[in-house]
Amino acid sequence: MSEARKTWLQQKSSELGGLYSVGNDIEILVDASQFIPSMLSMIESAKHQVAYQFFGIESDPGGLPFAKALTESAKKNIDVHVIMDWLEMKLQTNGKWTFLPFQSKEIAKERKDTWDLVDSLENHGIDVLKYSWKYLWHRNHSKSLIIDQSQCCIGGFNPTEHNMRWHEVCAKVQGPLAKDAAKHFNELFHLEKRPGLSDLSFSANPSFSGSKLCEASLFYTRPKEKKFGLTQMVFDLIDHATDSIWIENGYIAYAKILQKLCEAKKRGVKDIRIIAPIQSNHSSVDRRFKKWIPTLKKHDIQVYYYPEMTHAKVMMVDQKYVSIGSLNFEELSFLLNNELNIIGCDEQGYLVEQTREKIFFPDFAKSTLA
Repeated sequence: MSEARKTWLQQKSSELGGLYSVGNDIEILVDASQFIPSMLSMIESAKHQVAYQFFGIESDPGGLPFAKALTESAKKNIDVHVIMDWLEMKLQTNGKWTFLPFQSKEIAKERKDTWDLVDSLENHGIDVLKYSWKYLWHRNHSKSLIIDQSQCCIGGFNPTEHNMRWHEVCAKVQGPLAKDAAKHFNELFHLEKRPGLSDLSFSANPSFSGSKLCEASLFYTRPKEKKFGLTQMVFDLIDHATDSIWIENGYIAYAKILQKLCEAKKRGVKDIRIIAPIQSNHSSVDRRFKKWIPTLKKHDIQVYYYPEMTHAKVMMVDQKYVSIGSLNFEELSFLLNNELNIIGCDEQGYLVEQTREKIFFPDFAKSTLA
């Protein structure tokens, strides 16, 4: 394809290091009741490989089913690889930062049980990469589940009980983007001088209706390596918008993003809406966002408070581009953390229709205007 004929998403992928593909079927899964059975079924269906990365796992009703499923796969001689964040696992339990010596006996026991769970995974032959302490504050916040390099889930879910209770969104993908997700997964193993996943020679061949297929790209950040493709793409999507920007995110506090939304409104983007939780699990983020509300309202940007904790990280631009993944709209995610989002575009509107009907319309209806 000549440079002139490339789509805008393909051009941006080329510029910003995204992993671009066409012919992907993307299904949006909302809340644990949908995506946990689907993810566990995906693991059970694996024939060759399971690759799973998350920020943290806990030995509780959220983490134990996944540990069991991964272990059962390993027992069937399936190649299982896991990436988890070492520092997160050391410092956080039940969605809260817990520091020695101020932790309760219950938290101390759960943390010990969690590390025993990780040891059990390794004892069953699962290759576990604990994203190293040596990266300091550059933590691995990316989340993905990849099965046989032919299907994957990209979102914000951690296998923990408290995360199960939150409002959450995942994108389940069948198609060539899954192989790109495996490439991204492997790059983290290679940073640690470890081989990671072996290449699977076959290509994904989806067998569903062509009207549901869309172009999509994986965008990621790895700030330790000075790679900021995802964050730059989010800026470009906002700057590129001409008609609408809808955002739902559990943590919104980055001044640069909020300022860009105000600028988009001034240049003529008619419909800008934000959904944020009425109270997240990080009060400092909530306070910083609330300070922006008068400015946002002055620019006629609608702010909705979701009545519970929403951990979704979704943005839709011009009813055409949809972004789902791990990226929070606050400084840690933009400047320090490894993050991973899928950005999809389909001219037929199948992905956009799902995003409206499954996420934004129900969540606008449940929320109250600030």
